[in-house]
Amino acid sequence: MSEINTRIEDFLKQRPGTVYSLRTIARNIGTKRRKVSYCINNNSNIIRCDSYQVGSSKGNLRLYKML
Repeated sequence: MSEINTRIEDFLKQRPGTVYSLRTIARNIGTKRRKVSYCINNNSNIIRCDSYQVGSSKGNLRLYKML
């Protein structure tokens, strides 16, 4: 899992301050969403964002960005 963690962090560090969905991260990394979700939830450098930051009023979106 450490290889996936580094690929996720590298992807998010290239675009600081940008909010991405779980699906977009998984597609760009090239792994399953389930594995990406596990790695993101256990990583202290990645935080979950609110949906209003991307202009949505939905209640539950899986959006993430780097600290």
